[in-house]
Amino acid sequence: MSAPNTQLHSFATIVLDEAGTVLSFDAEAENLFGYDASDCVGQTITAIMPEARRLFSERVGGSLVAGDFQLNALYQHTDPIPISLSLRAAELFGKSLYIAVLSPIAPAVTVAAPSEETFGSDDTMMLLAQASHRFQELFQGLPVACVCYDEHGQIYEWNRAYEHLSGYHPDQLLGAQVWDSIQGEAAKDRTREICRRIFAGDAADVIECEALRADGGTYAVKCAAFAIRNSEGAVIGAINTHQDITKHKQAEASLRLKEDHLQTVVTSAPIVLFAFDRNWTITVSEGRGLEMQGLKPGEAVGRSLYDYYGSMPDIIAACRSALAGNTLTTIDHFHGFSYETWYSPVWDDDGSVAGVVGVATDITQKQLAEEALKGTSEHLTRILETVAEGITIVDDNGRFTFANPAAEAILGASRDKIVQGSYLDPEWRMRGSDGEYCTPQDLPITQALISGRPVYDLELIYGRPDGRSVTLSVNAAPLADEHGVVTGAVTSFTDITQRKLSEQELRDAQEELEMRVVSRTRELGAANGALQQEIINHKRAEEETRRSNALLKAQLEAAPDGILILDENQKIACVNHHFMEIWNIPPDLIQLANHQKLVDHKMQFIKSRESFLDLKREEAEFPRRTHNFELHLTDGRILEGYSAPVVSPDNETLYGRIISHRDITERKQAEEELQRITAQTEMILTAISSVLIGVDENDTIITWNNAARNLFGPAAADVLGLPFRECGIQWKWEFVLDAIQICRNSGQNLRVEDTAYTRADGKDGILGLSINPIATHTGDTMGFVVIGTDITDRRILEGQLAQSQKLESIGQLAAGIAHEINTPVQYLSDNTRFLQDAFTDLQSALDAYAESLEASENGGVSPELIAKTKAAVDAADVEYLTEEIPSAIKQSLEGLERVAHLVRAMKDFSHPGMAEKTAVDLNRTIDSTVTVARNEWKYVADLVTDFDDSLPLVHCLPGELNQVVLNMVVNAAHAISDVVGDSVSEKGVITIRTMQDGEWVEIRISDTGSGMPEHVKKKIFDPFFTTKGVGKGTGQGLAISHSVIVDKHGGTIAVESEPGAGSTFIIRLPINDTEIEHAKAA
Repeated sequence: MSAPNTQLHSFATIVLDEAGTVLSFDAEAENLFGYDASDCVGQTITAIMPEARRLFSERVGGSLVAGDFQLNALYQHTDPIPISLSLRAAELFGKSLYIAVLSPIAPAVTVAAPSEETFGSDDTMMLLAQASHRFQELFQGLPVACVCYDEHGQIYEWNRAYEHLSGYHPDQLLGAQVWDSIQGEAAKDRTREICRRIFAGDAADVIECEALRADGGTYAVKCAAFAIRNSEGAVIGAINTHQDITKHKQAEASLRLKEDHLQTVVTSAPIVLFAFDRNWTITVSEGRGLEMQGLKPGEAVGRSLYDYYGSMPDIIAACRSALAGNTLTTIDHFHGFSYETWYSPVWDDDGSVAGVVGVATDITQKQLAEEALKGTSEHLTRILETVAEGITIVDDNGRFTFANPAAEAILGASRDKIVQGSYLDPEWRMRGSDGEYCTPQDLPITQALISGRPVYDLELIYGRPDGRSVTLSVNAAPLADEHGVVTGAVTSFTDITQRKLSEQELRDAQEELEMRVVSRTRELGAANGALQQEIINHKRAEEETRRSNALLKAQLEAAPDGILILDENQKIACVNHHFMEIWNIPPDLIQLANHQKLVDHKMQFIKSRESFLDLKREEAEFPRRTHNFELHLTDGRILEGYSAPVVSPDNETLYGRIISHRDITERKQAEEELQRITAQTEMILTAISSVLIGVDENDTIITWNNAARNLFGPAAADVLGLPFRECGIQWKWEFVLDAIQICRNSGQNLRVEDTAYTRADGKDGILGLSINPIATHTGDTMGFVVIGTDITDRRILEGQLAQSQKLESIGQLAAGIAHEINTPVQYLSDNTRFLQDAFTDLQSALDAYAESLEASENGGVSPELIAKTKAAVDAADVEYLTEEIPSAIKQSLEGLERVAHLVRAMKDFSHPGMAEKTAVDLNRTIDSTVTVARNEWKYVADLVTDFDDSLPLVHCLPGELNQVVLNMVVNAAHAISDVVGDSVSEKGVITIRTMQDGEWVEIRISDTGSGMPEHVKKKIFDPFFTTKGVGKGTGQGLAISHSVIVDKHGGTIAVESEPGAGSTFIIRLPINDTEIEHAKAA
């Protein structure tokens, strides 16, 4: 191990931060301590100077005042080195930096700490200059832009990072004011204020603003201002650090935009964004998709997943899998909707699953669309199989995936042969019209795949396997997915071999005709003299014609259509400006009067050129025919065309032809849009599972969907146009018509529940109807739409559920009822045994009497027999029996009556639910229910009844009303039990009163329980809401009671309660609900 070098050529310098971390370690310090600078930078100073911890803690952590010290350091962690240390502090970049100047102390020599004079010596000044130079290098090398300025804001020092950030030249910076580059007067004023406060001794400050670069550009900057102090702590300058936060600000703006977009998507899209923790508690519940589940955003937060999905094992299994650490996607079906649900676990720091996040997307319409698309695809395939054109489809690799029967016939190959290969295989090579084989780039399929655009009417020659060559007119179009990516191409082709032969024959005939015309012209020249007079007359006629033409041209220019007139020689006679605008015709082309050149000009704008040429050929071949046609142009326009001959009044002479074109693009677009909307509407009406019947303002049926046909029988064709009243539906028309009238008068939607009807198969059913008015933009009602759903099965299930719940209640009460019956049965049993024993004793006495009677009849009774009879009577204790037997019989009859009363009450309570309401004695019904439930309340409360004996019979469903009273009594007993606990000496009171209030009957059930706070009162009728512990309540009792009273009886149910004052439930029922039922249905 080498010894420390105590003969330093200069002082060692170390730069520290406020925490004592080494920021700079120069070569002299390396030599002094035996360490490399790379090993020391970033380490604490106490690693090489243990004694510095005490000094550093007192000095550096306190007042930031420089000091001079003597202490021991360690050379390579082992040998102690006495050193002299002078520490100078300055505040920079918001942190305190310290420059430590160190020198070794020679052994056995006491060296005093350098005095102020020592610091003024030449050597010391040189060392300080070196330290200052190192600090300047550190300052210039900082990656943070820094600028120093005086109390007037004038810049006197800056580093390279500031020059690079601002772009200013040193000549521009020196002497400038620090706020000159700040954008905006408010920001400049803030910077001036910070400068004033820094030099006044206030703390550092930070400002975010816009700064101006030398090139005129701007950037967002975070500017922090700090004081520069001398060794006495006086402020001698200020330094600003500039951090370019332009990208940060842009990122913040982008993030806010994305957050807004995400919030918009979550709240408007039909999705459900959810999360739950490892305890199955829902922590996030957002998205418009919650509406389909009857929930509001955030409503389910804090509840258990089991509260909502406990009855859905597939969803629970998926959640359990996600909590096990699996990411999965499932398809779930509930409430009539289909959801695609994505689950992803959220991991904790210890590697365990902390919870699950997920997104559920409503894919109901997507599945319906896929089914519709599948049907459309099958329909399209059938069409392709029957068309006369050859159709083939290739994928993006050029391999055939489909060929129709026409393609097999034209190509002379089977479908299996075609789809085995690629269109680039040698057997599918094509030749152009020049007879040369086409390169792959010349083929229409290649062009469509590469360019993504269709190719039309390309003529190619193909050699069939049987050796015969055919000429094909080929069209090719690309196929793309929903993202516009080309996935293949479809090709259609027609065998035009025969047409090409016919065209050649036509050309030959035309040449022969032209030769004949020339010959005939020569013959006519010989008769020229005789025609001179005719020429003069013709000139006069021409003058008249010119005058007529002028009038005609004026009329043509005023016409809204584009019009072209050809003479008998197919020369252009006249054309209006609309025609020239439609076809973008240059004036010099019209001056040529050459119709063929005009046709050639028009060809560049026409999509289906072959059809247009066919039209021209037909005009030439049959000049007296009239044609109506459509032309589709390459720019998307559609023209409606009319071409007719111009003949003399006697129909003998052909003067030429008139051709008109009208731009019908907008009309076609409107027709297509109307067809699309009509088809879309028809698809929606067909797909709706509910009955949908549309009726106009004249009560005539205009819409009748498949669901209506399936439910009621008549098809749409049989009822459309009929009056709604004559459509044949068998239901309660008076209720439905009343509801329709109310809907029309109010202009509001109306719901008609539980409408009885007869199905198409003759069976009875129940409908839930919604009647919706159809209004114009002015608010006038034009008609209405009836939407109906068969709820027969649902009502049956509800009835079964109610009966099941009643039986469940009976099961819960069974033990108490058994106990109530057991008591009278017990003393019935005891009295019966007593009577049995008494009868035996009396029988012995009667036998003795019979024997005495027989003896008296036979002549006399002996004293012995009398003594025996007396002994038998004494043994039987007849006097006792004559007193007790009547009492035992009376007790037994009372016990039997009590049992009979319990049985009757049980029978009344458990009576099956009736579909129709019946007149009921409410007092007796309530008394029966109280009797059945006696074991539930007798240990915690006394039950007091205050019945109105004059109460009339009430039309209701007795079984369901029993259930409501039972729920109320049991809840009252539980509430009192929470107050009295297990006390046998203290009981509460349950009071049941009945009274009549006009056309209503009122039932009040009060208890002396603990009462309930306001927030509980608001939720007690909500399904699954309960204040009882786990396993003691389902939260269904009061929800069912509310449904029975309000929905099924048209009554009301309310509660009056305060904490500590008990609760009173108030039930009001209509005495005769005939009118209420009628109004409810309407």
